[in-house]
Amino acid sequence: MGEFVYRTYSAARRIYQFILSRVAGSITHVDTAEKAVALTFDDGPHPQYTERLLDTLDRYNAKATFFVLGVQAAKYPGIIKRITDTGHCIGCHSWDHPSFANIGQLERFRQIMEWRKVVGNVKPRLFRPPFGHQTPASYILQRLLGYHVIFWKELADDWLDKDAEWLFQKLEKAFSPGAILLLHDNLFDLLDDRYIDRGPTISTVERLLDRYSNDYDFVTVPQLLKKKGKLRRRLIFRRPDPEFMSRLHRSTP
Repeated sequence: MGEFVYRTYSAARRIYQFILSRVAGSITHVDTAEKAVALTFDDGPHPQYTERLLDTLDRYNAKATFFVLGVQAAKYPGIIKRITDTGHCIGCHSWDHPSFANIGQLERFRQIMEWRKVVGNVKPRLFRPPFGHQTPASYILQRLLGYHVIFWKELADDWLDKDAEWLFQKLEKAFSPGAILLLHDNLFDLLDDRYIDRGPTISTVERLLDRYSNDYDFVTVPQLLKKKGKLRRRLIFRRPDPEFMSRLHRSTP
């Protein structure tokens, strides 16, 4: 009897998680036949690298989504204006990049509200958790505040000391219609100071645009979500590795 109850519970739990992930999970990509990809950039803006990245995107008439930090937006409002004026999209990445799994609900709320004071109540509301760390409580708060939680199909791992060829090969493997790709135009938290250089990231973006812009549209996340197809969601709950977090230090661009 106990075995039957356990199996029944396990099956019901899997079904519940499957259904919930289809209606309430974090967005990772879109299953679509339309050749469109969303490039996304975290932790900016940066006074040097974001401007260079925008120049690169402009040359190919490509659009992207920037998940910016409130503290950085407050320093560089001119870059925020350029991002929006040239047709790109802005999403919330918190005020100053704490792990949302390590702070309480009131602090999570404050992080988002302080961000809004500087950036504005940008719509559609998009949120990407710092480090990709998320708990059920933090996810629920973001949804109650009206945010779509945006994860990714592939991340470049450009927060490590990787060259442009390595980054390009990693992203090319995931390059497909409806993909959301994660890169960084700034690193707010560093493992090593040499990792701050966004040159390899910008070179990788330029190579992707050069390779694919004749066949693919590079669009913002809101534009991608409107494509014909099926929105893909996953229940993603991640907590930080204390040893990894202890090795980080803040950059000061």
